Amino acid sequence: MNLLKKADNKSVSRTNWPERFGHWPFLFVIWLPLVVLFIRAALGIPDLADPDGRLFDYGREAWLLFKTLVYATSVAGTVCLAGFLTATYVCGPGQRQVRSLMFLLLISLAIPSSVHALGWLKWLGLFREIGFAGIASRGWLVSWLVQSMALLPVGVLIIAGGVLIQNREQFLAARLLGSDTRFVIKLLPGLVRPQILTAGAIVWILTLNDYAIPSIFSINTYAIEIFVEYSSSYSLTRTVLKSLPLVLLQTTVLAVVLGLVPQVFLTGRLRDFAGLNFSFPRHVTALSALGPFLALFAVAVPLSVIFLSQDMWRELGLTFEQSVMDYLTSLSICALAIVIGSPLAIWMARWIHARGVSRRALFLLLGPVAMPGTLTGVALIHLFNHVRTNWIYNSLLLPVLAILGRFLPFAVLVILAWLKRLDRELIWAAQLLEPDDARTTRRILLPLLAPGIATGALLMFLMGLGELGASVLTVPPGFSTLTIRLYNYLHYGATDRVLGLSFLIVLTITLSLVPLIFWPRSRQS
Repeated sequence: MNLLKKADNKSVSRTNWPERFGHWPFLFVIWLPLVVLFIRAALGIPDLADPDGRLFDYGREAWLLFKTLVYATSVAGTVCLAGFLTATYVCGPGQRQVRSLMFLLLISLAIPSSVHALGWLKWLGLFREIGFAGIASRGWLVSWLVQSMALLPVGVLIIAGGVLIQNREQFLAARLLGSDTRFVIKLLPGLVRPQILTAGAIVWILTLNDYAIPSIFSINTYAIEIFVEYSSSYSLTRTVLKSLPLVLLQTTVLAVVLGLVPQVFLTGRLRDFAGLNFSFPRHVTALSALGPFLALFAVAVPLSVIFLSQDMWRELGLTFEQSVMDYLTSLSICALAIVIGSPLAIWMARWIHARGVSRRALFLLLGPVAMPGTLTGVALIHLFNHVRTNWIYNSLLLPVLAILGRFLPFAVLVILAWLKRLDRELIWAAQLLEPDDARTTRRILLPLLAPGIATGALLMFLMGLGELGASVLTVPPGFSTLTIRLYNYLHYGATDRVLGLSFLIVLTITLSLVPLIFWPRSRQS
């Protein structure tokens, strides 16, 4: 009897191990470098004794942080406004047009911010040449415009997508209470409030962590200060202390919106509202059309500069010949990130799904998102720059771990959303018939999760392809990526080379997204 009980317990343990222990590989790969980073930084505080009693210029740092927060808030507000206008247009005459725009928005979202900056630089220069000499090409205003356009797809996809997953009955009931215009003004903001807050928080965090666009337009933000501090002092403690205000602010905002994540990303299916026939006055329709117009404009600016440049086409062969190793390095890093990250994402998603989507689980999943890319790179450098782990430090595994540290949580979120759509009774029935978890996973669970896994892997690939903040620190000597090469060329003024590299990136992004067109189940994910 005891032998049967032990065998049964062993079978259950083997069957349910991802649900019980699936979070440990994720914590080891993603959280361990960050935990070690903060512990070492804390231990190094006594060694920072300064004769003058001041480690930093606190007045200057506080003023820079304030300007950066205002900058990020203005970008987030602009993106959310455009997203809400697009959501209004979806309710009216533009559902099919917005759905058709989604593919271009995905391409724009994956384009590195440096490419967006290049597109706007070229167009602003063209306007100055034809007589608009007063248009500035540097400064906070231009940087705000370009940053908003680069992140506009985030707000449009989340907020307009939030309309497409609403219950039709809510819309029908709202129409009984008053006019369609009243619905847009008083009811629609409440319906998409979770999406607006979530999109605003994401854009706010992404803007605070991005220094590519601000540095190109000659403005200084707090994220650049963190990078400069580490590059100049190579002090782990000083770098962590300087980044601490940004980390605490981002973690606080993330903790506030964690409760909205299940409602925004983990529930609902796309619905068709074509039969509702909302009728708006012309001025409301024209105003709402401004949202998708801005989204289309944000896509058109970088793509037009790339594809309409004759010099780029003439130099494309030479650019590719000189950058082929960088291209292969970028593809190799992203491919390795998918190979290593996909099993980790599946196990973490199964662990969260088995225990229920709680705030604690979501914080463990999304907490690393609040870390600046520079801090992620610094954490990996100081964890693996030792004799026993030098083989990792001097290999492409280090930038692979950097991409996983920054973007693996998003892949887990996609797989978790797909997992929640599955009927759990089917999984339980399969486990009763086949107690071996490996066979159940291989024959039943993985085929059911295939669209979510593919979409999560694609998301990680596209975001990793444009990553700069951590990659610039972790790519080993003798290697470079397309994004790093592009960023360097842009600062040196080699426009033709920048356009050629941008074309390669856009071509890779487009080819990667083609399966979404021909695989309907993946497109639904």
